[in-house]
Amino acid sequence: MALAHYLLREWDAAEAAYRQCIKWVREDDYDGLTACHDWLYMTLRRKGDEAAATAVLAAIPEGLADEAFVEGPSYYRRLRMYRGELAPEDLLSPDKGSQVIHDVETIYATQGYGVGNWYLYNGETDRARAVFEQILQGRSRFAFGYIAAELDLREMAEG
Repeated sequence: MALAHYLLREWDAAEAAYRQCIKWVREDDYDGLTACHDWLYMTLRRKGDEAAATAVLAAIPEGLADEAFVEGPSYYRRLRMYRGELAPEDLLSPDKGSQVIHDVETIYATQGYGVGNWYLYNGETDRARAVFEQILQGRSRFAFGYIAAELDLREMAEG
């Protein structure tokens, strides 16, 4: 539900749903916790509430090993990038820096969307567009990052 609100650009409803998501996730479910916090962070940044977005980052534990994640540390890597612990370029090489490798194209769609979004709300529209276009070159059409990148590119084209 939260992602649907995000994609509809209903920022307040998306924020409320992601905050509820965080309440429902178990403390030891690092995949769920980092995913909910990551999308909440992006929602708040898109909403223009940078202070609240920064506060979200404080709730994420530091030093989690890749093995702590079942589905992979992509959302955690995005959160670390937002905190300044990783450079955007580190996330655009999904086959490096992670011991948990699943489908590289899906990882790129996930990590790349965070990077593209980062560029977008930091005023680097051309860099955001390039990352979103690269995501759409992959085959991970059902990855949330792919779907969101597709929407963002359409909105950029409409202008």
